[in-house]
Amino acid sequence: MSSWKKKLIFGAMIAAIGLLLVLVPQTRFLEQEIGLPILFKLRGQKAPPSDVLIVTLDKDSAEQFQLPPEPDTWPRSLHAELVDHLMTHNVQAIAFDLHFHRSRSRQNDRIFARALQRAGRVVLCECLKTEKVQAGMYTAQIERPDPPVQILQQNAAAVAPFPLPKVPVKVAQYWTFKTSAGEKPTLPVTAFQVFALEYYEHLRALLKDVSPDLVRELPANSSDILSAGNLLPTVRDLRELFNRHPSLAPKMLKELSRSQRFSNDEHGRRILNSLIKMYQSPENLFLNYYGPPGTIETVPYYRVLQGNQSLAQGHKPTQLQGKAVFVGLSTNLRPEQQDGFYTVFSQSSGVDISGVEIAATAFANILEDNHVQPLPVAWILVLVAAWSFVCALLCWPLNTLRSAAGGGALCAVYTIGAQQAFASNALWLPLIIPVCIQFPLALSWGILWTFRETHREKQSFSKALGRYLPPDMVDRLAKEKHEEGTTAQIVHGTCLITDAGQYTTLSEQMSPQELNAFMKRYYETLFRPIKEQRGTVINIIGDSMLAVWTSASPDMSIKRKACLAALNIPSSAEGLHPAFPHVSLTTRIGMHSGEIFLGDVGAMDHYEYRPSGDIVNTASRLEGLNKLLGTRVLVSEAVLSQVDDFLVRELGVFLLAGKSKPIAVFELLCLLEAADQQLKEFCEIFQAGVEAFKQQSFSKATELFSKAQHACPGDGPSQFYSAFCKEYEQNMPDDNWDGVICIESK
Repeated sequence: MSSWKKKLIFGAMIAAIGLLLVLVPQTRFLEQEIGLPILFKLRGQKAPPSDVLIVTLDKDSAEQFQLPPEPDTWPRSLHAELVDHLMTHNVQAIAFDLHFHRSRSRQNDRIFARALQRAGRVVLCECLKTEKVQAGMYTAQIERPDPPVQILQQNAAAVAPFPLPKVPVKVAQYWTFKTSAGEKPTLPVTAFQVFALEYYEHLRALLKDVSPDLVRELPANSSDILSAGNLLPTVRDLRELFNRHPSLAPKMLKELSRSQRFSNDEHGRRILNSLIKMYQSPENLFLNYYGPPGTIETVPYYRVLQGNQSLAQGHKPTQLQGKAVFVGLSTNLRPEQQDGFYTVFSQSSGVDISGVEIAATAFANILEDNHVQPLPVAWILVLVAAWSFVCALLCWPLNTLRSAAGGGALCAVYTIGAQQAFASNALWLPLIIPVCIQFPLALSWGILWTFRETHREKQSFSKALGRYLPPDMVDRLAKEKHEEGTTAQIVHGTCLITDAGQYTTLSEQMSPQELNAFMKRYYETLFRPIKEQRGTVINIIGDSMLAVWTSASPDMSIKRKACLAALNIPSSAEGLHPAFPHVSLTTRIGMHSGEIFLGDVGAMDHYEYRPSGDIVNTASRLEGLNKLLGTRVLVSEAVLSQVDDFLVRELGVFLLAGKSKPIAVFELLCLLEAADQQLKEFCEIFQAGVEAFKQQSFSKATELFSKAQHACPGDGPSQFYSAFCKEYEQNMPDDNWDGVICIESK
């Protein structure tokens, strides 16, 4: 099985686990309880809109008014005074997150009711009580409202619930409309509609522009809504319209974006955009908290009523005009913690966020259209699958340290990206699954899988090759990728074959002992550069040597090492034997790259581990071509693929002896950085000659090759081509000749 197939299988396994985790409710719970708070902590505190104010019933206010610490016992005439005071400062909406379901003083109730009637912009909170109802064999749960006393309910602009879970989990969501209570709008939604009443006519006009038939049952203006007690019915009717017509919101938003009536009123455009988004929203939304308790502007009850007296005591003035005011208990001013909810910003000291601050946060989110937006499940599945394959590529088969370091860096980059998306667009990307589950799992599996593969391969190769290879060779080959149960493998590599000129003459002049000593020293000059470049000498026959560089997959670095070794092999060896100080051997080299079959060759009890295949044969033919061209190092185009730091000379396209396909042949000259300008110019002249030769411009080619010989006297390839040009000038090649030179001899 190939390396890439194993990586794909590995990635698919990690992806399958990740996709399964996405669909498991417990994992989504972990993302909400751990991942989301991490994003909030990384983002830090965020500035809330200035349009929202919280007025708190706290211990200091009770002491100032000389009232009991229990807010339920405070006279409702005091709330009436607060409402009147706020309305004289032109607030836009008032919402009480307090329960008035019991009457304590009818006179105070009447005073409060008259203040509510005068204001016309006050929303009161009601409780929702869950009751069990027996229906035959089944038990159903229904939610019944527990509204304020009748006189207050009748004079308030609206009454709305604000249910929140009071259980030991973080409050992350709130209801916009309570479906189980008859699609009833909650306190933040109702308060926002009151806050935006002055833009109701514009909302109705937008609705009429995109769908005239839908506005017939709606009140004509905001006065009709308030005077007839139509606020809640209107909110419900609008919600029903948006639910029945899903395309309504996009059409209205498009019309709003191009409408000219708000060209000078950006605030109005923002309010209408938020209204439309509110009515098309799902039943519940994720809260985008602004920070710890008290982040939204919070003022004690007594300071609002004291007004100028509060300023005289050194408190900064409170701006009330145009704001939405939420009245309720605040835990950062009340240590009793009777109304605290556990959230992402709950403090280690035990201070939680109060219900009224959560309501104000929801209102601010609606106003800014800036709720936390979870990534859709379909996109989470895509993200988790893609992340799985990235982890697979990173964690297999690299070593543990690299995988851990690279994975840690990748997880850090992902976390930073998730934090940026959350901070800028409130987009909630999963953290727990990819960073805390998938990557550690991929790293662990990668380590185990790599260890298992390496151990199995090493054992297999050691057993198979230990009979006829040195220990160091066995160890090296055991690290190559191969299938279990075989002593052969297909690898990618480069073959280098050498041949010594004048060897036959030399063998006639020396005794066998002298020749043996001479050749030992000669091979030392060959082996040294090969070993320095991590090559392996496979075979020696007479004056010829075969060396290879192999890898499990195509690797540019091994081809570069082979080229360096070829350049470092001396062109001629002199002084290798004291009895023959002036005798030298000229070394010719041929190189080719590609897939090589590495295996044992032999029979019975004699085997040789050696490469075989077309790569070896072609390298041998290239080495032999040196004799004909008068060159020293010839390489194929495959050797030079992705290796560009050497100066080479293209010698043309040759059909070598015994081959059916021609190949491009190059002469390896030197490292590019070591080449002087004269040598480069010589190569350019020769290259131009080869191109002219291919185009059958033989007279021009002859001239260029003559020029090349003048630049480099005795240049073999130039002489070779000059001879061919003269022959072809006299006997033109066939019309279908494509510039390929056929070599008949080996």
